[in-house]
Amino acid sequence: GGEHMDFDELMNSLDSQTAHWVAAVLTNDETASDDELVAYFMEEGKFTKAEAEVLVTKRSEYVSQ
Repeated sequence: GGEHMDFDELMNSLDSQTAHWVAAVLTNDETASDDELVAYFMEEGKFTKAEAEVLVTKRSEYVSQ
């Protein structure tokens, strides 16, 4: 497989609009399962599965406690 992508690297590679959207999804979507969020990022954000999975691993850091 390719290089394992780092969350910060991935976010830094996005334009600011996309990065804000990703952060908003991670912050606000507390009901979807991880798999559903991965599918959502792939569909709506055109991310690869690997990229979407990296994003979803960080959701716990965004969700407001």
